[in-house]
Amino acid sequence: MDNSDRQSTRRRRAHTLRGSAVRRQSVGRKPEPRPARLRTETSYVKTRRSARRVFASVERFLTRKLKLVVNQRKSRIAKADGVEFLGFKFVGRRGEIRVTAKNLTKFKQRARSITGRSRGISMQRMLGELRQYLRGWIGYFGLAATKGIFAALDGWIRRRVRMCFWKQWRLLRTRIRKLKQLGVPHDLALSMAPAAKPTGVLPRR
Repeated sequence: MDNSDRQSTRRRRAHTLRGSAVRRQSVGRKPEPRPARLRTETSYVKTRRSARRVFASVERFLTRKLKLVVNQRKSRIAKADGVEFLGFKFVGRRGEIRVTAKNLTKFKQRARSITGRSRGISMQRMLGELRQYLRGWIGYFGLAATKGIFAALDGWIRRRVRMCFWKQWRLLRTRIRKLKQLGVPHDLALSMAPAAKPTGVLPRR
């Protein structure tokens, strides 16, 4: 091997070593951290001056200490009455927690889509989907002090489920048999079966 071949071989080896070092450096390099975002809780104070002081202190702690980004458009100082936050609404001077009308509308829309009587699925599957959605929704909005609304929604859901069963029991004899299985007297089942909609409250079993 002459000198020119030795030099070319050295150059190829040096190029290979430099490429390996660059690959190792790129693989071992950590990605630059992105500024994190966090939704903070609502703080209550008595005066507006105290509110401004607490707001500045919390913002300084989040931006400097935790390196978080504060969304100025969604951060404000306001009275508790009428403030909406994460799907909840604060009412009155004491800040009573309620569910916003927007989220109640979304709840009914989703419940209607699950309990649609023309979906073509079994009642077992529909009730499973409904149970899963209700468990998650109540788990989140259970903090709201609105027992009357929850009672009204419970009755509304029960009526929709009864309508699904009523449509599934199309024939009169099927309705009579199912009603009697639920504990309805024979004469009452005969009078209820021809109805277009289920009437009355069926006994629990």
